[in-house]
Amino acid sequence: MTIEADGDWTIISAPEVSAAAGSRVDAHGSTSVVQTGRTAPTTSSGRTCKAFWFVPAVKRWVKSVQEGYDTNGVRNERFTAELLSVQVAC
Repeated sequence: MTIEADGDWTIISAPEVSAAAGSRVDAHGSTSVVQTGRTAPTTSSGRTCKAFWFVPAVKRWVKSVQEGYDTNGVRNERFTAELLSVQVAC
């Protein structure tokens, strides 16, 4: 039996503050420079698809596939897992 699900996802990234610093020392003295930047929150969205192959005799899924798609519909990740062996109790 195959179980499939499709859905949409949205993420809002938190704002960030970054800093970079540099300094220089020579015979005339020293100079230090610090630069800071702030990024605004950004929103991204996409789609995800999942499929599970469930075997009742094994009492669990034996294979799963998950795919993620970005805002433009381009697949950017794929995860696959398979059960390699099983020993079912009678």
